[in-house]
Amino acid sequence: KISEPYEVDEYHFILRAGQFVTVEAISLVNDNVMDPFDTEMKILSEANDVIAANDDEFESFDSILLDVEIVETGTYTLQVLASTFNPEETGNYDLCIYAIDPATIATD
Repeated sequence: KISEPYEVDEYHFILRAGQFVTVEAISLVNDNVMDPFDTEMKILSEANDVIAANDDEFESFDSILLDVEIVETGTYTLQVLASTFNPEETGNYDLCIYAIDPATIATD
């Protein structure tokens, strides 16, 4: 929940090189979310470099980071915040994170 203007929620997790991660901050498109708002997300590396960012997904003002390839094993930070178009906005969101290992192809 973003409860104060300009607040940033942070989540830390370890990812391995070769993984793909998808993250969704669902607020406006979910009728079950009370007090929805326009989200923005960023994934930061251990060096605090932004490796992926999104303000609006394809069909709504919710955010999605789709199939972000992880090139280096390490601890990453996910930031969820109000859109830069309205940074004083507050509200609730649901967060979904999917980390997928790369497929292994069998050869003869």
